[in-house]
Amino acid sequence: MLEDSELTNAGRGSCLSRDGSVQCDAGVMLDSRGLFAGVGALPGLVRRPVLVARCLLESQLQSPLLPGGLIPPSLLVGHGALDWARANCRDCDVGFVESDNALVTPAARTAYLKYSRLLEAAEQQQQQQRLGPRKRRAESPDSSPSGESTASTAAVERQLGNGGHRCWLTPAAGGGPVSDTVGAVCLDSSGRIAVACSSGGVALKQPGRVGQAAIFGCGCWAESVGDAGVEDDDGGSTGVGCVTSGAGEYLVRCQLAQTCARAALRRSPRRASPAVVSNGDCGGSESSGSDIDAHRQDDLASVAGDCLRREFLGHAFMEGVELRDAGLLLIRRRRQDPNLPLQQLEFLYGHTTEAMCVGWQIVGEGDGEGECEAVVSRQATITDQSHRDIVCISGSVYRL
Repeated sequence: MLEDSELTNAGRGSCLSRDGSVQCDAGVMLDSRGLFAGVGALPGLVRRPVLVARCLLESQLQSPLLPGGLIPPSLLVGHGALDWARANCRDCDVGFVESDNALVTPAARTAYLKYSRLLEAAEQQQQQQRLGPRKRRAESPDSSPSGESTASTAAVERQLGNGGHRCWLTPAAGGGPVSDTVGAVCLDSSGRIAVACSSGGVALKQPGRVGQAAIFGCGCWAESVGDAGVEDDDGGSTGVGCVTSGAGEYLVRCQLAQTCARAALRRSPRRASPAVVSNGDCGGSESSGSDIDAHRQDDLASVAGDCLRREFLGHAFMEGVELRDAGLLLIRRRRQDPNLPLQQLEFLYGHTTEAMCVGWQIVGEGDGEGECEAVVSRQATITDQSHRDIVCISGSVYRL
């Protein structure tokens, strides 16, 4: 699982909190009945937080009501989530560990120490600014605005970004561990969709902080119309699944996963498009990288591009936000007749960041191995930080 890999910011290898601990978020959702479960700020004593979320969702499926008419929880956080997992997930292979340091990797520890020093320098700089120039000169008569103190401050600003407002896990900080959520979207042969996401959160986060991965409608979303006796506008059925990655606090503001998935449902094509496989060119500020019927308003590339631009980059709640990093995976499946197999599957990924890692697999029938591929999607190099509307879109359409 991706949570077991040190290369991802989920489970083992997660970014460390201010107190040096691992705390993880995860969420799981099915396309039927809006069933969702999430765990937030889960202490680093569980290797696979997403399986705790799955176990929590399965408990909702098994018992709509608990004894006494209590409603089963859909979101648990902190030590309450850990206690529930210990009591209910013994058979779920969630990977309990005994030590708080079991999920801390050498790379994560090195990054933690580096960014802690940078944060301490930034806090000292902020304190000096509050004191005012006269008091600083009185306390350090040999210093001057053009001296060593100013040079040190400038170095900190370069490391932390513009005025210290940028997250330091960015190219502006000279690199560092990955800061992206791990997400997965799955479609089975019956057309059912499940989505999941898991994250170790941002570096030096406040202990107890919960990101978008654990929050309903923000980290993942799955929904279908036409499969429960209610047909869609064209008499068939359509299902969508979406997971998001990026700056969690801002993805929560925009509820990007739900917004994008619902837009894909509303603008679902009324007939199957020709089979197309696209390898997007992610340079430039338009969604022209995708060949998926680019001039149709209901194609998935247009949907994702519009959502990233209007519902994230251009959202009213994003005013004054400098770090507008987001990525998403999105699928849409289409079945004209509920009694027939799936006819079309659209798969797409998009991001506003410099790069995004994506992989997919089509499992073969019987003993077949199917297809498997992984890519690193990259944008053209952005030298002017004012160009914050650049979006990379790419994907494929499969005629089934």
